[in-house]
Amino acid sequence: MRSIYGYGKVESGKLTLSNQQIFREELKGLSGDVVVEVKEGKGKRSNQQNKFLWSVVYGLISEHTGHTPEELHEFFKDKFLSNRKHIIIGNEDREIELGTTTKLTTKGFEEYVENIRRFASVELETIIPEPNE
Repeated sequence: MRSIYGYGKVESGKLTLSNQQIFREELKGLSGDVVVEVKEGKGKRSNQQNKFLWSVVYGLISEHTGHTPEELHEFFKDKFLSNRKHIIIGNEDREIELGTTTKLTTKGFEEYVENIRRFASVELETIIPEPNE
């Protein structure tokens, strides 16, 4: 069963989707019976947080180390978000990685960036400013 997701806010009993156009396009790919579920969200990371991570945090560390922002992203996801699981299905034995930044809440994303800032300060002697500086 294919799932589509809409993110938004409920105010005074009215639902407003922040990705309404994309959601409508996704709906066009469905037909038949569906189940609609609305859950309280935890606030996904913001675009502003993501831009800060990629341009400032990864940018400064990239200048210092020579590694690309993409390499740094994979390194720090593995270091701070690693959620490895060992799975055996039939004869297949796999180590899989479940860490991702896309599903972090705003608070979780703040903690992730703070861990990277602390690492850069201690291990690389590189000071990364706070997001509001």
